[in-house]
Amino acid sequence: MAESFLIYGESGTYKTTQVGLFADYQVERYDKTDGLYVRLVTSDSTFKPASRQVKSGRLKVWNLKAGPMETKLAQVMLAAQGWWPNVIDEAGVPDLTKGLTKDLTGVVGYAWEGLSQTADLMSQHLTDTQKSTGQPLQSVFEQKLGGQTVSFAHASQGTYGFVQAKTREYVKFLTALPVDRVLVTAHEGKGVDDGPSKKMVFGPAVLGKALTDKASSWFGTTLHHESYMVEDKKRGKVAAVRAYFERHPDPEVGNVFWPAKLDCTPDAGRNVLEYWPEGFIPLVRGKVGYESGLHLLLAVIDSEG
Repeated sequence: MAESFLIYGESGTYKTTQVGLFADYQVERYDKTDGLYVRLVTSDSTFKPASRQVKSGRLKVWNLKAGPMETKLAQVMLAAQGWWPNVIDEAGVPDLTKGLTKDLTGVVGYAWEGLSQTADLMSQHLTDTQKSTGQPLQSVFEQKLGGQTVSFAHASQGTYGFVQAKTREYVKFLTALPVDRVLVTAHEGKGVDDGPSKKMVFGPAVLGKALTDKASSWFGTTLHHESYMVEDKKRGKVAAVRAYFERHPDPEVGNVFWPAKLDCTPDAGRNVLEYWPEGFIPLVRGKVGYESGLHLLLAVIDSEG
């Protein structure tokens, strides 16, 4: 079973950049042997922040948005089980008519972007193909224009329950892959628990609120990317990003905590705190690449052997 990592945060907090650094680290961890690479399955809008690793061959991409909508759910489930298109271009666009393979030769890690966007993609698949999931879809109708028929439908509560269940299922497949490490990203979510307590819940966003405070438990290490302001000598106050590895209160709602955790030996955990005693890693950009980030955290954890 793979060692699993979850990174979640608002858009623009360098999550995809960390995927690229993850690919660099994993390949270099194996003495830079030729032909090793990390696979990235993405439902995100772009993977350009990791384009250097894609061009070098350290990161190979399957863009789930690019495949046909009628098989979208099957693509998600098969990708999470290690299946890969036999023919796929540099932009991650597969030719699924050429079939899939489950050969993991040379694969030293998997990355998946992201929980939130994949849930949206599955929901869109169910409404576009008008698949009911125990409860009928809402607002089902058609319009015709220029000889073309366009179908419309709105997700039901059954759609939400189905997507949440399938998300849990494909994450189980993903983290059970026979590879060294798996990295998953997600957007952050805030909501109110549907239970009697009606408490605020913060955490990774999936679809709806049911999994917001639960998804973190599916992974070993969870990092929460948070924006904050720092003083720059030239520009004054500027926005920066920090990756929390310890649970921490929301800056605006102090009695509600964001989930974050480390999955490592006690000695490695103490080493991490020696490097970053405040419980977070500042994601610092240097003149070339990143001076600190996920790659440095992995190096500290792996320093324990």
